[in-house]
Amino acid sequence: MRKAFSLFMLLSISVVMLPPVPQALAQDGSWSEVVDSNGNILYDQMTDQGVVTQNVDWMPSITLPVVGTVSMPAEYHSYVTASGNTVLMPTATTLFFMAANASESGYLAAASTMGTSGPSVGLDAATGIAGIGAVFGAMLGNAGGAEMMSAINQAGFNGPTAAADFFQSVANGQTDIWSFGPTGLMNFFSSLSSPSLADGNLYTYMLLYTPAQCGITPAGCSDTQLSLLVTPTPPVIPTQPPVQPICPEPTVKPGAISASASKSAPPYPLVVGQDPDRRGVDVEFTASVAPTIYTYYTTVPIYEEQCKTVLGVEKCTNVVTGYTCQVHTKSYPECIVSASASMSLSKESREWILNELSIRYPEAYLHHPNFGFSGGGCVYSASQERVPVADPGNWNLRISGTTSGTPVSGPRSFSRGGIFEVWLKEVVIIK
Repeated sequence: MRKAFSLFMLLSISVVMLPPVPQALAQDGSWSEVVDSNGNILYDQMTDQGVVTQNVDWMPSITLPVVGTVSMPAEYHSYVTASGNTVLMPTATTLFFMAANASESGYLAAASTMGTSGPSVGLDAATGIAGIGAVFGAMLGNAGGAEMMSAINQAGFNGPTAAADFFQSVANGQTDIWSFGPTGLMNFFSSLSSPSLADGNLYTYMLLYTPAQCGITPAGCSDTQLSLLVTPTPPVIPTQPPVQPICPEPTVKPGAISASASKSAPPYPLVVGQDPDRRGVDVEFTASVAPTIYTYYTTVPIYEEQCKTVLGVEKCTNVVTGYTCQVHTKSYPECIVSASASMSLSKESREWILNELSIRYPEAYLHHPNFGFSGGGCVYSASQERVPVADPGNWNLRISGTTSGTPVSGPRSFSRGGIFEVWLKEVVIIK
């Protein structure tokens, strides 16, 4: 009856502790770096990381007088194999609570496990649960038995493996096996006793984690393990590249031409023949060109940082996710390369002087009906003071010229004008 109850408890715990887990990354023959064919643990071929402790929620807390509540840390002895696998030996207490909290403790995450209790030894690299007869047998106070071994086989384990072949099979990379009293068991016990005596702990079980899992182990990742994390080449998934937009055509905005021709003084000029001061007139001519603005567009890729974790290491790359049209402007200066400035008596005023005015003044004639002025510069400027205007009437001012053009625009012509009056005393009407 007691055996039947124990078997029922074993199967119940097995169901609870054996949920589906992701495919492990354990390499074939992972334990061959840890245990030889005679059951000896190969400490001399592994890097000893020493005893590692962790304060974790799944370990119990104890309330002591005076001291108060004390949290029990999880404690392991950690080793790293030549290929970068981490081998953890939890203490007996830690192992008990690991098995009771298999997901939280990382017990289920192990790529492979191996352990013993009494004469039975089990190994598993597929589900992360091994040595059920060892672990749960110890929890239930049962060292094994035919019924328990049958339950182990039903849980997916191969076996039993022949006692003489167990450790050789382990060294050969076989997984999901167990054996009762295998040859080399005493060597295995003796090897486990070395760190047990040195640390003052009891070790009966080993959990193996691949280099890619070193980040979840208490000792973390060593430099050697990090160097072994080779990023696999992901499959090439053809994707449609972002469509490049059709940007607007370039535009040219010619700079405005500013030009003026004007009389600056005096307000009401007289012909110099009637002006006691012979003042004449002051005239000014200016011309300039604003810069020509050239606008063009370029296609600029839009990048987005995309990250993914590969074997525990985050890799980030900039990926083109689209394009935009970026606007650019250039300013090109432009000059006045040639210009002429002049003032001349209007046609109507000339006819008036030669006809109507000549009747009143028989000697009336055209004294100086045309003037020209010189100037220059990229910004053209010409001015003349006290121009001796002897003919009355309407005077036309004119400035004409050509711009230099720019690398994106051609030369342009321009012409601007103005008008002012010169007066004659005793004549009322001026045409």
